Amino acid sequence: MKYPSNKKQIETFQEELSEFYNEMGRQKNENWQVLFNLCLKKKTAKPNQKWITQVSTLLLQMDEEQLVTRVKSFLEPVISIIKEGHRLRKVNGEIHFLNERFQELIKGFIWLAGLINDNRLTETVEQLGLWCFKKIPNHGALSAKLGNACLYAFASLPFEVGIEKLTHFRMKIKYASLQKQVAKYIEAIAEKEGKTADEMEEIVISDFGLDPDHSMVLDMGLYSAKMIVKKIGQVDIEFYKSDIPIKKIPPAVKAPNKEALALFSKKAKDIKAYLPVQRNRIEQFYLKQREWR
Repeated sequence: MKYPSNKKQIETFQEELSEFYNEMGRQKNENWQVLFNLCLKKKTAKPNQKWITQVSTLLLQMDEEQLVTRVKSFLEPVISIIKEGHRLRKVNGEIHFLNERFQELIKGFIWLAGLINDNRLTETVEQLGLWCFKKIPNHGALSAKLGNACLYAFASLPFEVGIEKLTHFRMKIKYASLQKQVAKYIEAIAEKEGKTADEMEEIVISDFGLDPDHSMVLDMGLYSAKMIVKKIGQVDIEFYKSDIPIKKIPPAVKAPNKEALALFSKKAKDIKAYLPVQRNRIEQFYLKQREWR
C-alpha cells in the first residue's frame, strides 16, 4: 500500500530555490547570489555580528520592494509544506521536511525579516513561526529550528513590533522552552531600552484598532460586519445591511470580500484569546511586587 506523502512537494520547492539561484547567476545578479550564499552558510542558533553586518550592507544595495516580495515567496511555500504535514498526520501519511541545507537557507531568509522590518514580511514570518511550533502528535513540532529563527527575527525588530509579536507567540504556544525563550528576549529588549519587562509589555499592549466602545466595523458598501467585545471570552461578529441586523452576508457580497472577512474573523479570535492573558497579567500585579524604572 502506497501512503500519501509530501516528499514531492518538498523536492519541487527545493528545485525551485536552486533554479532561482542559478538564474541569478545567468543574469549576473551578484547581490542575490551573495545573499543566498550568506543564508546558506551553516549557522548557529543566532547570527553573529559579522553575518549581520554583511547582510545589512548587502540589503542597502537591493530594491526593498522586490526583496520583500521575493523573500515572502520563499517563505510562504514552507507554510504550505508544514500545513500539508499536519494534514498527512490525519491520514497516516509520510511526513517529510526540507533537508538540512535548505533549512539553513530558510532560516537565513527568516532572519532577514528582523533587518528589513516590513509589515507584510513580518506577518508571513509570524504565520510560519506558529506553524513551525504547532505540534504533530507523537512527532512534536515540525521545525523548532525555524520557529526559533522567527523568535529571533521578532526580537531584532523595533521593540514596538517585536514585543507584540513575541507576546503573541507566548500566548499561542505553551511549550515551556518557548515561554522561557520569549521571556529572555523581552528582558533583553527591556534592558536595552532601560526599562523593565513589565514596562515594555505595558507600552506595546495592542488595542487591535477597536473603537472606544470596544467594537470595530468592516465596511462592505451596503453591507457591513461589526465586531463587538461583549466581555472577556466573548467577542461577537454581527452583520448589517444599511444598519439593519441580518443573519449572514449574501454569497454575492461575501465572495469579493472573502479575504477581508477571514482577516476580520481571525482578529476576533485573536482578541478573544488575548483578553484573558491581559486579565491574568493585570491580576499578577497584585500578587508580585511590580518593578518600575
